[in-house]
Amino acid sequence: MSSRYLIGGLCGLVAMGLGAMALRKVEPTRVASAAPRPEFPDRASSLRESEGAKDGFVGIILPEATVDIASRIEGRLASVRRQVGDTVERSEVLATLDGEALRKDILVAEAQLQAAQVETEIARISLAEAEERHKRLEETASLGLGAVSKEEVATVRYAHQVAAARQDAAHAKARESLARLERLRQDLKEAELRAPFAGVVANRFVDPGALVKPGQVLFHLLRIGEQRVRFAVPEAQARQLAVGHEVRIVLQAQGLELSGRVSHLSPEVDAAARVVLCLASLDQVPDSLQVSSGAVVRVFPVSGMTARRSVP
Repeated sequence: MSSRYLIGGLCGLVAMGLGAMALRKVEPTRVASAAPRPEFPDRASSLRESEGAKDGFVGIILPEATVDIASRIEGRLASVRRQVGDTVERSEVLATLDGEALRKDILVAEAQLQAAQVETEIARISLAEAEERHKRLEETASLGLGAVSKEEVATVRYAHQVAAARQDAAHAKARESLARLERLRQDLKEAELRAPFAGVVANRFVDPGALVKPGQVLFHLLRIGEQRVRFAVPEAQARQLAVGHEVRIVLQAQGLELSGRVSHLSPEVDAAARVVLCLASLDQVPDSLQVSSGAVVRVFPVSGMTARRSVP
């Protein structure tokens, strides 16, 4: 009986050992990695482009030209003749600086110039006298009579050279006085700040009585003319945008819708924003519509962006 149990136990142990060995030889099942999801770049790109065209591109209304009018001289602002919103003509005076001190400086400079001119004339006469003496002495010395010593000839020659140098110095002083006078007269002209072109005063930064420094901006002027729209287009969509493309320009804040055409395309892509800057010219805008420069707009391609730019 005990031998039967012993044999049964041995058989069980052998079976357990064989099972363990079988488990060690079995390799774990590896789960196959999922196949990469196919991408459709053409379709995705077209979807992004259609969405961008649907939402429009953010832009801003620009005037034909702008300029900051600054003073070139220092002075106190005597008067301001134009205010914000006023229309001005070309070369019209916008403001005037106090020029009383400049006028006094001009009187002093004129007197200095006259004195320099008198000194120039005196130097000219002295040079003419020295030339005559030098010439007579050389003629006498050439006769060989011994009436003139070599020392006297040298003294007269040096006196002639000194007279010529004094005349050059007098001429230089006169030119310096004239240049200073012309500069003061130019400063007096620039005391009147004038408009470089016909336009509208967009901003004024100073009031009468203020002390103005050289380079300080007094006015911001907008040129009267054709307005433009500057807007940014994503890089992928800009490749399909061409000069002459018709666009709609919507001013949501003013409730206006205008038409225009693409006039310029930047040849490079902004490295940070990955956009291309574009300019569009506005079609003729009725005088009854007030389109403010700087207004934010939305630009929509009219017939879809199908035209392509020609690559040089």
